[in-house]
Amino acid sequence: MKTKLIALVMGVMIMTSSQISANMYKECGLGAIVFGDSMEGVPAAVSNVTWDLGTTASSSKSSGTCALSGNDMAAAIFIMETYPTLVIDAAKGEGAHLTTVFNLLGASQSRSSIVSNVQSQLLNAINTTEYSSQSRLEMSEALFVIINNSIKTI
Repeated sequence: MKTKLIALVMGVMIMTSSQISANMYKECGLGAIVFGDSMEGVPAAVSNVTWDLGTTASSSKSSGTCALSGNDMAAAIFIMETYPTLVIDAAKGEGAHLTTVFNLLGASQSRSSIVSNVQSQLLNAINTTEYSSQSRLEMSEALFVIINNSIKTI
């Protein structure tokens, strides 16, 4: 009896975790940002798995950036498309691309402390051993989280 109960609990846990994982690939990451919930999330899931084996989906799920919309979505797409130039702007502390992201994410007019925080966190991210092996999608998502969190906390 005890064995059957443990087997039942394990079965439910496996089914639940696979459902959560499937939803994560459909509802999170850049695939979800680009494709939304079109065709029940299938294009988002395919995109997430194809481009980075689902790492942006899992990291956005764990970081809380899942299911972006509106200006957040526009900012995430803009960061992905302009990543190299945006990193240079962030390092300089100014530039059209950085200003655009700040405007999309609703940063206040007093941006110097936000810029300092972004620069510090971005430098920390770039100096990790994982950075050089990350895909552009992963780098873009990390930069989105850095900028968005800096704006919200400062």
